[in-house]
Amino acid sequence: LNTAVVTTNTFNGGSGGTTMGVYIYGSVAKVMNSTINAGNATNNYGVYARSTTFCTVSGNTITGGAGTNSYGAYSTSTGCTFSGNTMTGGTGATQSYGMYAVGGAAPFVIVSSNLIKGGSAPTSYGFYVITPATVKKNRIEGGTGSTVAYGLYNNGYASNINNNQIYGGTNSNSTYGIYLLNVNMGPIRNNTVNGGSAGSGAGDASIALYGGGGQQDAAIQNNIFFTTSGTDRYCIKGAG
Repeated sequence: LNTAVVTTNTFNGGSGGTTMGVYIYGSVAKVMNSTINAGNATNNYGVYARSTTFCTVSGNTITGGAGTNSYGAYSTSTGCTFSGNTMTGGTGATQSYGMYAVGGAAPFVIVSSNLIKGGSAPTSYGFYVITPATVKKNRIEGGTGSTVAYGLYNNGYASNINNNQIYGGTNSNSTYGIYLLNVNMGPIRNNTVNGGSAGSGAGDASIALYGGGGQQDAAIQNNIFFTTSGTDRYCIKGAG
């Protein structure tokens, strides 16, 4: 899609080596109020926004499919807005992501007022972000995998994380509400973060906020951190 407005449709990516419900390539495309399924493939994507600036994905129900790695939404774009969607990671055999955003350049991706669920792969992520992002007013859930679940995984770039409800998910091993890795941190403010429901075995942990190393300039203010269950439970924990 390039500079198109697409609204009130149903999409299914089908089956194959790689499948996509909707593929956006261009500058100002809009995908709105549609039902989008990624299909069944080794790598499957409900919505894939590639090299796009200022696209809009709004009011959709987006679901990753079955296969090896499943993605509700996948963005390599800058300045795009994802708002008012329900995005679910699907049932990948290895990993599932409600949303995955990578890019590294300004302007920020804006992710606002969505329900984002990690899906049910062994390793599941609500929102995996490797790009500057504004993340606000979302409900983000880590999923129900069997190895590890993450609500929000922020890797390498500062993001503004404000006014969200974040849940690490339910997992037979460990769960994380927010996981930070090598981040020059933007503000984390006014969020309610539940580390999730982890397992009861040795070392199984529920962690609301985890710093995996390399954090600088933290601005963590006015949040509520707590956990639901697990052998080990931490509101905030650093690497080591």
